[in-house]
Amino acid sequence: MKKFINLKILIILVFIVCCTQKPVIAQKSKIEVLQSKVKILQKKISQLENKIARLEKLLSSDKATSVSSQHGVNSDGWKDKQNWKKLKKGMSKEEVKKVLGKPGKIRTASYGDTWYYPDVLGGRVNFDAGRVEGWSEP
Repeated sequence: MKKFINLKILIILVFIVCCTQKPVIAQKSKIEVLQSKVKILQKKISQLENKIARLEKLLSSDKATSVSSQHGVNSDGWKDKQNWKKLKKGMSKEEVKKVLGKPGKIRTASYGDTWYYPDVLGGRVNFDAGRVEGWSEP
């Protein structure tokens, strides 16, 4: 009888060991699957963040173009010789910007500012106290 009870206990222990290890193996495979899915999602998130950054950059450049167009600023106006003929002494910086566009380079000095179109080798507009003092076409 004692052997029979020992045998029953042994069978029960074997059954418990076998039954409890299967869920552990199943849990490991579930964890591996979840880890794999997390890696895939992390890659997708990174790709989406890159796309968002590119779109935001495009959007900001479009807004800048749109804002300059809405305010009558022609960014390439300096290329047109006729626009240089529209300049007059005493014009404000905003007026010059509307005619010639945003300068490629600005130098500020104690005697006034100089705007260069597109750079120091091109045209320039000299300002004194914020008003056009003179210019030279590119």
